[in-house]
Parts: sequence; structure tokens; C-alpha cells
Amino acid sequence: ALMYEKPDHLNPGPPLAQLGEVYLFEGRIDESRSLLEKALDVLDEKDVVFLAMAKTDLAEAALIQGDFEAAKYWLKEAYPHAVLHARRFIVFLCALAGYLVLPNGDKEDKQKAARLFGAIEKLSNQTGIGFNSYYQDLNKKRIALARKKLSEREWLEAFESGYGWERGEAIQLAGTLLKRKHR
Repeated sequence: ALMYEKPDHLNPGPPLAQLGEVYLFEGRIDESRSLLEKALDVLDEKDVVFLAMAKTDLAEAALIQGDFEAAKYWLKEAYPHAVLHARRFIVFLCALAGYLVLPNGDKEDKQKAARLFGAIEKLSNQTGIGFNSYYQDLNKKRIALARKKLSEREWLEAFESGYGWERGEAIQLAGTLLKRKHR
């Protein structure tokens, strides 16, 4: 007798992660979190893009809800998956920059965020990966928060420094930022 094997495309994880992201973009944060957590329950290790999506989006949801511990947890969880995919890595860097521009962050964090925004722009230009309106608006707000704490010169120096990075350097710095103990 032939055994019927469930094809991979019937895995509910990817559509759950995508719907969770749509809900995040719509501001339906609790529903988004619920779907993203369900996605993580059923996603397979080989679903790298969707693991990166779900975990990065959970970090974004935590940032919106002011749960900075959870945001850092999900950023750490997302990192190994996000670095394997160009678009997901850029979106991950946006979330990490968002974490760094939090009100309780110091000037050094804002400079690191400015470097990340430089790297984000470079990677975006190199890959042709653009942002949807959700991330365009979010990045504008986050850049404004970073610039509030920095002089024009400090902003430009940090931004240009990040713009000079290659992808590998961005990956390395992101990993270093996540290892920090404080906050």
C-alpha cells in the first residue's frame, strides 16, 4: 500500500507567519502575536524565511507593546535565521535599530542605530530590496528618534560608517549588539 505523505506546502506555518505579519502591519498586535506564536509551533527548521519573519515580527510587536525584554529575546531568536536571507536580514536590522532607539537607550545606542540605518540603506541599495509603507514610516520615526540625541555631524558620521559596511560586517555587529548584557 502506498503511504500518503503530507506535502510540505500544506504546512500551516508559512501562511500563519504571513498572516501574523499582515496583522502586525494593521496594528492588530495581540492577534498578530497569537498567529506568529502558532506559526512557530508548526514551522520546521528548514522554513528559515518564515522563522525569521515570525521571530522578527514578534520582536516588533514587543517593541510596540513596550516589552523590551521580550523584544531583545525575539531579536536573539530571529538572528540565526535572519542572517541567512537578504530581505529578512534587512528587516531584522530595522527591528534591531528600533530596539536601540528606545527612550531608555543612551547616546551610544543612538549612534549604533545610526550605523545600522546606514547599513540598511546600503544593503537595500545593493540588493534592490525596498520597504513597504509600514517599514518606511517606522524607519522615519526611528531615524527621528536617533537624530534627536545626536548632532548632525554625529548622525552623519555614524550613518556613513554603517553605509561603508559590507553585509558580513553588518551581520557581525548585529550579533555583537545582541550579546550585550545591559537593558
